[in-house]
Amino acid sequence: MLDQESSQVQQFTYELAEEFSQFLLLQLGSVRRMSRLAEEELYIFELAIQLIPTLCKEMSSRQLALKPALQRALKLHADLEFPAVEAVISKHGRLINGWQKQNFAGYLQMCQQMFLLTKEFSHKDIQKPTHAGVSN
Repeated sequence: MLDQESSQVQQFTYELAEEFSQFLLLQLGSVRRMSRLAEEELYIFELAIQLIPTLCKEMSSRQLALKPALQRALKLHADLEFPAVEAVISKHGRLINGWQKQNFAGYLQMCQQMFLLTKEFSHKDIQKPTHAGVSN
């Protein structure tokens, strides 16, 4: 009975991870077009968010720590090397806190910060052209 409950909790956790990932991807998509961040960084942010459910499964079913789980997920699902991800994390100080926790909750926090960073680096207002010298 305990194994059945544990399996149900794992499934529920995975479903929540999928929903959180989809929510963040939608949010990221809404600000990405206007972002001034480098396209490579935006790709890594999007990929990190897409990998949330995969990491949830890897960490819970395989009992892997965050770093090996992410390395495995990148190898299986992306054409990207782990050092590239670490470089982007190191470049943006606000991502480091979540990453340093080296657990799933810290990874979720980091992904949320990736979205917020993208949002903050988006063009907030498009300047209306001034009509200097035009008389009414």
